[in-house]
Amino acid sequence: MKKQKHHISWDIESRCNLSCKHCMVSDTFSCSPLSLDEKKRIIDHLVSCGIREITMVAMEPLFSPDAIDFFKYCRYSGVKITLTTNGTLIDDKAVSEFSKGGFIAIAISLEGFSDETNDLIRGEGSFKRTINGLSLLTDELKKNNPAVPIVVQMCVNPFNANEIVEKLGDFMKTYPMIKVSFGRIFSAGKAKKNTELILSRSEYIDFVLTILKKHPTIRNSLLIKDLTLYEKVYFNNKYDLHMYVQPSKCSAYTDYVSIMPDGKLCRCDLLLTSDVIPHNLVYLNKSVFEMPNVEIEDLTSRYGTIKTGFCLECPFSEKCDVCILFTKDRKIFPEIVESCELYYSKLVKISKKIINKDIEFKFRQELSLIKRGDCLVVLEEGKKEIEMCVNCELHFSKSSEAYYNYSDLPIGEGNILKLLLNDIIRIRCKD
Repeated sequence: MKKQKHHISWDIESRCNLSCKHCMVSDTFSCSPLSLDEKKRIIDHLVSCGIREITMVAMEPLFSPDAIDFFKYCRYSGVKITLTTNGTLIDDKAVSEFSKGGFIAIAISLEGFSDETNDLIRGEGSFKRTINGLSLLTDELKKNNPAVPIVVQMCVNPFNANEIVEKLGDFMKTYPMIKVSFGRIFSAGKAKKNTELILSRSEYIDFVLTILKKHPTIRNSLLIKDLTLYEKVYFNNKYDLHMYVQPSKCSAYTDYVSIMPDGKLCRCDLLLTSDVIPHNLVYLNKSVFEMPNVEIEDLTSRYGTIKTGFCLECPFSEKCDVCILFTKDRKIFPEIVESCELYYSKLVKISKKIINKDIEFKFRQELSLIKRGDCLVVLEEGKKEIEMCVNCELHFSKSSEAYYNYSDLPIGEGNILKLLLNDIIRIRCKD
């Protein structure tokens, strides 16, 4: 049994203000929403448990008539919010509250750059209302709080992919302060009945490659989801990106919890509409007021992924647990494993080219390198520590842009691959 972490998600509203047969919003567990006073009591309790951050996901938080008053109470209580909204209900009152702080980030869901592509997913008239809300928000934050990150979230599908490629540049010129996040629709919730909206993994990777090639000037304003660790490392090197690299970790196997609109706890709202694990293990039927003493069963032994093939050879095998929705009979979808193996082999080839001095490399910026005895230790903003045996003194500063040949730094062949896989170095010549 495990106890929950001090960062949780909250599905504050059980209803959505959009209606469309293709809407990708999950069929959330039906329950009665709480009153404002009850929500305030939950915030007070979370603060008493040491929880200062919540992520509001699923359905539509702004649909609740007391949403703005709730946001104010969170701000007064020192609780930071990461908000996801479809943007259609953003008005002057909402943006005024958003500009006062209290938000880690605001994410707006958009499914295309036209009525035709967006409204297919989000419902008739939603594109104009979302763009109006986005414009109000960006105009307000430019004036009063430009530090609040705005992310436009897009799920790529066969009907919007080409339009996104063609119109993304103009969209970013109109809204230069935002970031755009891309993901892929997968078979959960209502998407189970609309499989024509699901891109294959190879189609999604082709889309990502096309976007990166066509829009080089805005690459670092893009957030690309649904990539494996090896894909991220490879794209970081090839296109000089800064995607954060870490092994996958499914919240279903950990102590992460979500608060449902009725104040009860569940493991993950997406699992409520899947049949991967029994419903009673997802919806915990425990009140948020039972925190922090709620014990959550560790599902790893019964439902954890069974590693086979390349997964057994992967250097991150023991640390990696893909989202349980990407498994069948406890086996990772073959297309994911195949892609991991493919991009791992690409990185091995790069390491060999470095060793053969066919490629120069540099250490990624924002790193610190220190000597510890006979070892060189790479520190990444306190997140990673990579230790290598070396036979030379290396003078390195955070602003260093120096490229090296392998012969300049005798750090061992195995360490070159280790540095690559941990996203510590960048290459000059693209593979």
